[in-house]
Parts: sequence; structure tokens; C-alpha cells
Amino acid sequence: MRRRTTIAWALTCSLLLVAEAAPIAADFFKPTILFLCTVYVALIQISGAIAFLVIIWAGIKYIGAYDDPGERKYAKEMIKHVFIGLLIIILAGAVIDMILSRRLDTSSCTVLKT
Repeated sequence: MRRRTTIAWALTCSLLLVAEAAPIAADFFKPTILFLCTVYVALIQISGAIAFLVIIWAGIKYIGAYDDPGERKYAKEMIKHVFIGLLIIILAGAVIDMILSRRLDTSSCTVLKT
């Protein structure tokens, strides 16, 4: 868990640093920003798919644990943690989009590809 958090923070910080330096040398950093935006969009899509699968798995565990309150509580916690994780991912995306829109005069990562 700690390693995944470290990787996520490193990716976010690298996007922020590139976005901060972009007005200085926008043409120089544009390929890097495009690459990082592509990676970010791919990670969002992958995390959404994984969250969907975990919610389904937790629902199956919840239904299967009709007589075990401990398992039901565990399944509820899984679903709660998935939604909290998705909220964090969405908020991180909003912050990155806000910074990129301010620095590069675009509205999101996907606009940079055109």
C-alpha cells in the first residue's frame, strides 16, 4: 500500500512540476506533458475498471455472507474504501486539470492532443 501511494504521489508531483515549468518552455515540455497526460488518462481508466471489479467482488461477498456479520462488515468496508479511493482519484484529476488549464490555456489533458 505504501509503495502504491508513493508512486501515485510521484506521478502527481511530476505532473505538477511539469505544469509549473510549462510557461517557461512550453514547446520544450509539450511532448512530456502529452505523455504524462496519456499515462494519467490510462491510469484513470484502469483504476475505474479495477474499482468496478472490486465493487462487484464485495457485493458477492456481502450476499454470500448472509449469516456472518464479520464478513458483511468487511464487504461494506471494501465498498466504502473503493468509493473513497475513486473520490481521491477524481479530485486529483480536477487539481491537475486546473493547474494545466491555468498554465497551458487548455481545459484538460485531452485538449492538448489536438
